[in-house]
Amino acid sequence: MRPMHRLILLGGAAGTLLANTPAKPRTACELLSAAEVAAFLKVLLVHIDSLNSGMNEMTRVDFCNWYVKENQPEGVMLKLRRAPSADEAAVSFIAAKVDEEMSPPAKTTAIPGVGDEALYQPYADGKGGTVVVRKGASVVSIIGSPSRETLVAMAKAMVPRL
Repeated sequence: MRPMHRLILLGGAAGTLLANTPAKPRTACELLSAAEVAAFLKVLLVHIDSLNSGMNEMTRVDFCNWYVKENQPEGVMLKLRRAPSADEAAVSFIAAKVDEEMSPPAKTTAIPGVGDEALYQPYADGKGGTVVVRKGASVVSIIGSPSRETLVAMAKAMVPRL
């Protein structure tokens, strides 16, 4: 016997209230699932560093640190900044570039087709780097050990979720 499913349509004030309730914005740790991060890093399992993740109330930057093994460099950190408007997000984008110490344009390259504006900068040792993306009123930084291609793929997966 198949289970029965019921669809309940709410009319009147209750239906209007539910229809007009905006979706709660995702946190930095909700932009990608553990399975997605593990797949990007090509490992079986990743963990969230709960001590170093969450909203910094002073800077209003939401952090999420994913790691493969404790005290190992393999992993990624996400930093999410939300501004009241797209114009103010342009300022947040500049703040993210300063925060991530993105050097002169010679080492920083634009990433076309990702968000409204996106940049990549490799680590000096060539193992990993940083991507900063602005989409609407949100700015996300992705910092870590993956290759440029992997960091860009992560950014592309996150942009629709901002």
